[in-house]
This record gives sequence, C-alpha cells and structure tokens, in this order.
Amino acid sequence: MNLGVDCYPFYVPLIDLNQQGFPSNYDVCVIGAGAAGITLALELSDAGQNVLLCEAGDRRFDAASQDAYQGELTGEKYYELITARMRYFGGTTNHWAGYCHPLQEIDFAPRNDLVVPGWPIAYEDIWPHYERAGQITDLPDNAWDFDGLKAAAQLPTILGADSGMDSLAFRWPREFKFRKLYLDQLIATPNVTIALNANLVDLEFGVASKFVSSAKFKNYNGDTYTASADKYVIACGGIENAKLLLNFADSHTELMDVAGNIGQYFMEHLCYYNSAYIITGKQEVEYLQKLVGGQPSDVGNYQWVAVPNAEARAEHDLAANVSITLDDTRFFAPDTILADPVTKGVQSLMKNTKVSGSDQIIYCYLRGEQLPNPESNIQLSDQRDEQGLRRVTLNWGFDPRDLKSMVGTIGLFGQVMAKQDLGRVCMIPPDGLGQFTTIYGGYHHMGTTRMSETAEHGVVDTNCRVHGIDNLYMGGSSVFSTGGWANPTINVVAFAVRLAEHLKQV
Repeated sequence: MNLGVDCYPFYVPLIDLNQQGFPSNYDVCVIGAGAAGITLALELSDAGQNVLLCEAGDRRFDAASQDAYQGELTGEKYYELITARMRYFGGTTNHWAGYCHPLQEIDFAPRNDLVVPGWPIAYEDIWPHYERAGQITDLPDNAWDFDGLKAAAQLPTILGADSGMDSLAFRWPREFKFRKLYLDQLIATPNVTIALNANLVDLEFGVASKFVSSAKFKNYNGDTYTASADKYVIACGGIENAKLLLNFADSHTELMDVAGNIGQYFMEHLCYYNSAYIITGKQEVEYLQKLVGGQPSDVGNYQWVAVPNAEARAEHDLAANVSITLDDTRFFAPDTILADPVTKGVQSLMKNTKVSGSDQIIYCYLRGEQLPNPESNIQLSDQRDEQGLRRVTLNWGFDPRDLKSMVGTIGLFGQVMAKQDLGRVCMIPPDGLGQFTTIYGGYHHMGTTRMSETAEHGVVDTNCRVHGIDNLYMGGSSVFSTGGWANPTINVVAFAVRLAEHLKQV
C-alpha cells in the first residue's frame, strides 16, 4: 500500500505537506479543517480512532492557498468567490459573525411545496446533538433555553399566542475562531495527525468500485502524496465540496449515480438589510431596546428573533422560512435619517410617509430561506487552479416564492406591531417582486451535495454517505436538504457530531 513518498512508523502530530508525506494508515481521513472537519477530529479522536485531518491552507491566511477559491459568477449578483470563504486552519470560522440558532422542527416537517423532497430525516434525529454542538462552538450553557433567557434578560413580550409569530434568540460563542480553540489541542492529541498545505486532488477507488482506497494530495511545490484510511470525509465547504466531487466525477464512473446532482440546488440566505423599518416613538424605543442587537445578559449574549409559526406560514402562503431581527446600530430621528448614506434606499418612501419630529426609526433585518432551485447551482468552468482542478462557476438564482415569503413575513410582523400600538412597519421597495436591489447573500453556501433518501434527488444518504460508495462521506452545509432561516455554523457542527457518532459504529 502506498502511504506516500515518506513513511514514518512513529507518531507525527503536525506535518506540513510542503516538507514531508503522511506517516501511517488511519481509521478516518477528514479533508477540510473548518467547523465540520475540526468537530469530526475532536469527536472521533475522543473515541480512540486514528484521524488524519487535512487542511489545504496553513495556520494563517496565505494568498497562494486562497487563490484556489477563485471562480466565475453568473445569475444574481454575488460576492467574488475568493472573498466568500477562508482557506486556512479553522476555515470560515476565522471570520464568521457568530450567530447561532438550531434548525427548527418546521424545517424537517413534510413539505409538498418543494421541487425536490425535503429532509429525509426527522427533527428528533438531529436535535439531541445540539447540546454537544453548543459545547464545541463555545456557547453558554443552556444556550437553547429561551424561557430561561427571557427571564434572565427580562425580555418584553410582544409576540402573543395569537400573533402567528414565535420569539426566539440567536446566541453567540465566547470565542469565535475554531483555530484558537482547537489547533493546539488537536496537535497535542496522540491519535490525530494534522496535515497542512494538503490539497485533495483525486480519489482512488477499489477494485469493486464501491469504496475509496486512497486519497491523493498535492502540496504547493507540485509534489503528490497518497493517504490511506478506512473512511473518508470531505468537509471543505458548500462550494468546494461540489467542486471536488464534480472534478472527480469527470474521471471516475464510480460517482455516476450522483453526478447529475452534484452542485445542484445551491442555497444561500437572502439577507434584506435596512430596507424595512419601524416608525415609532421614544417611549416605545425604550420598551423595545432589549430586543435589539447583540445584548448582554447573565446567561450570555443574545439577539431576539421573530419568525412566523407553522400555522401562520400556511395561512399566509409563506413557502420559505424568514426571520426578523431589530438592528442594534440604527436608531434615527427623522431629521437625521435622510443624511445617513446607509439609508439612502428609504428616501423615496420616507417622502410619502407621515413622520413627526418626535418619531424614531428602528431598522429590521430579514434573513430568508432560499428554497431548493435547480436553476441555482455550481458548475465547473474551463479555468484550472494551481493544483490542476477545474474552477467553479456559481449561478445563483431565486425562486419568486423566496421573495414573496419575505414580503409576507414583514407584513405579518407589521400587523403585530400595529395591533400593540408599538409602531408602523414599512418596507422598501417593493415595486413588484424581484425589485429587491438591497438583497444579498449571507456567505452561507448550502445544498450542493444535499441529503436525500435516494440518489435521484441528492448526493448523500441519511448518514451523509455518498450514495453508492461505502466509505465516502460529506460534511458541512453542502449536505443540507433545506437551509432554514438561521446561520449555518451551529447546524454544521451538530451534523458533524451526528456523523461522528455514525462513523464510530461502522
């Protein structure tokens, strides 16, 4: 068995593939040292498994590694792909905002409004793993106890039982960067080997074609090394996971069963910022203050969230889940709002809105689920990166129901606020659906190797195993069947904890 150019019989905790090869055979080879990969290494090593954790970057940002994230854009306007993720140890946790909230039970309920089936697992299959996910993410204890948070923070109750909306809360970690939390710990873990500057470039399949026999990596000197393990997990992010599998599917018929679904159904969170706002009074602002922004409390920082419940979504035909938070930086009197460059989008509407000199403005932030859409996808371009792999083209596309759900949600929230005389909720534009010039993505890349019951509608099965391959798994948000409204990192970690539990048993 080829274990690389160099073979070491002794334990090596940290290797730089620019300088040496892999030391031994492993139980699990995890490719990608972001939130998912680091979680897998922690959980599997704790169970006594020998883990190789491969990171294409180094300990710190390096332009040569980051260049692999270059890509082309078509469809809706999106960020340059090289700026949309980070390629060094810790992955995108090196610059994420820290917002944490679990997927909800409603996300896993049967849905007949999707072009492909939703989640093939139940809420009960993932919920038990959020406690451990919170520990790994360094969240406060009992982070999901909203009743406890409400009591500790003395939150006002503005969403009653008949409002059609639920009160929830984002939570924040004490330390955001997994690199700071876990690099030294994993280096000191006897059964973990971390390989830096290790770019996955190919997979080799066994004679029976049902399993991966080895993985090929390149360093930045052009040298190729081979690593062998019993199981392999690719956890390189929602875009890169698709890029790798698409490249491999070009030359390996073993991936034929899922090739047509790799890269399909790319999902983001539609973020609609500073284009919906509440006109209210100074007294009401004081009452709402504890619901605004990232607030401290005796049980950790939080941000209040309002979301339509299942009954309201059905009644108002809201196909996508949408959340509303109140902005912690945008309290304005009417005479200052028009001078603020961030708020230029509200000027035309403000001219036609009755506002008195004593009124205050509170901004709303909408985060919307993007429904699975075959016109939103990742494909390969003709350009190649430094390692010889074809780069990606992202075609980002919306479903009209995504935008309709955002309009309906802010409308429902406006009814709640008006009913309690807490203010008037206004929205911009809309000059007809689709004219949302201020909608952007949240840097959340989901769904490109989605979970499905069969290979007809996705890439991985209910255990995140690639359909048709016995020992190849995918980790991260690329496996999400639907995205919900909440930021993905805590959900990525919870699914990685669940995957680790499965890998311990196979």
